[in-house]
Amino acid sequence: EYENGRTSPERNRGSKVTIKSSYLKAESWFEDYVDSCADRIPNEDKYCLPTCLTKKEIYLTYADDVRSTGLCPISRSTFSRMWKARFRNVIVPKENKFTKCGVWVALKLCLQGTTDKDKRKSFAIERKLHNKQQMAERRVYYGNCLRAERDPKRYLSLILDGMDQSKTNIPHANCLSKVSTISKLISWEKLA
Repeated sequence: EYENGRTSPERNRGSKVTIKSSYLKAESWFEDYVDSCADRIPNEDKYCLPTCLTKKEIYLTYADDVRSTGLCPISRSTFSRMWKARFRNVIVPKENKFTKCGVWVALKLCLQGTTDKDKRKSFAIERKLHNKQQMAERRVYYGNCLRAERDPKRYLSLILDGMDQSKTNIPHANCLSKVSTISKLISWEKLA
C-alpha cells in the first residue's frame, strides 16, 4: 500500500457510524410506546402523546422497562437526541385537542397535590396500571381494524369518538331530525 501512496499505517476511517444495540432497542421501545399510547392527528403527520406526560416521565418509564429486563438503558440526553432525530412527528402537546381522560387528570392532580413519598409512589403505580390498560385497549382496537381490513365482508371496525368529521374522509352524517325536515317542507309549501 505504501507503494500506492499511503503515508501512514492507520486505516482510512470512513464516515461509517456504528449504532449501538442499546440505541436500536431504545428506538424499538419508543416506537412500540408511540403505537400503543399516542393519538394520531388525522389531518397531519403527527402523533400526540397524552398531555399529562412529560418527556422525563417517558424516559423514566423506558429506563424502568429496560432495567427490569436486566439491561442498561441509554442516557436521557441520548434518548432526547433519538427522539429529535427519529421521531420529530411525536409530540407531547401542552393542550390536548382530544377529550382528556378523567383518570389521567385525577391522578396527575393527586401527584401534583401531595408531597408524601408513599402516596406519590402509589399514585405513580396506579397511573402505570391505567396506562397499561389503555395500551391493551388500543392493541385490541387496532387488531380489530386489521381484521376488518383483511376481511371486510365479515368484519367492520368502527369507532365513535365525537371527532370533527371535516378532518376525515368519513361521510358527513345528517344531524337533522324528522321534525325539522317536516317543518322545512311546510315552510317551502307556504312560499310556493
